[in-house]
Parts: sequence; structure tokens; C-alpha cells
Amino acid sequence: MDNVIQSTSELEGAVPLELQANWAGEVAVVRCRGRLVAGEDVRALRAEVERLMKETRQIVLQMEEVGGMDSSGLGVIVRLLGALRAAHGDLKLCKLSPQLRQVFQITNLLGVVQICETEEEAFKAFSTHARPAGENPAEPQTKILCVDDSNDVLACLRVLLQREGYE
Repeated sequence: MDNVIQSTSELEGAVPLELQANWAGEVAVVRCRGRLVAGEDVRALRAEVERLMKETRQIVLQMEEVGGMDSSGLGVIVRLLGALRAAHGDLKLCKLSPQLRQVFQITNLLGVVQICETEEEAFKAFSTHARPAGENPAEPQTKILCVDDSNDVLACLRVLLQREGYE
């Protein structure tokens, strides 16, 4: 089986993240190209989405040309999703490669973030006001303390544990 989640060192040779934002009505589409790893790539995506949030709460990340992602990349997506939902918006992903889709499946994030096949499908998902899967997790029962210096990793871990009933 292929190694799906590559280490940051394996991704260092990959193209740094490039972002291009476009509009489709009220929805901002961010086309991502390159890698999404700890450091400048994660900071760039966070800054771009935060900039767009000043104008809209409906954002699509088109990830067709994302060649790799590490845990910080996953974490920043979860943090941005949380920020948008807290502001009564949402984040959709579209055009994921089979490898990235497998990353979301392995990390149990498929039920947290909505993944669409096409941009058009993502636009329609905003218009139907579909309730995202996993929005009403079970009542937290157990507390877990995790110490890490990456807010993105902690955000990802928090969402996964909440879905499993942890506080």
C-alpha cells in the first residue's frame, strides 16, 4: 500500500502552496496548488481564508492540484472550518485527489468537512443549506488533555475527539 500521509521532509521538494481566489456569486473559491504543510503554506492558506471571511462566510477550497498535506495542513482546514461555522458560514472542499481523499478517510474527517466532486456541487451544497455531518456530536463524557505547540494539530485533534464523545 502506498504511503498516503507523507512526512514534511518528503514534501519539502514539492511545490510551495500557491493560492488563487475567485468569486462565484456569494461563494469564494480558493484554488490551491502545491503542498499544504506546516510553516508558510499553512500560514498562507489561513491568511487568505481570513481575508475572504471579511466579505463572505461561504468558501470552497478547490484542491485538485494539491500534491501533499501533513497534519498541520489538516489542522488548518479544521480550524478554518470551525471559524466559518462559528460565523454561521461553512467551508467545502472539492476536486480532491484519491490520495487526499484517503487522508481525510483515514483521519476520520470525512464526516466533519464536506467534500464535493466539483465546484458546482459545492455551490449547490451552499444553496441547499445542508446541515454538515457531525455537527451534533454526542454529549462529551471524558476529558483529555493534549499538549502540542501546533494550534492546527490541536484543532484537528479536538474535532476528532469531540466526534467520539470526548470533551
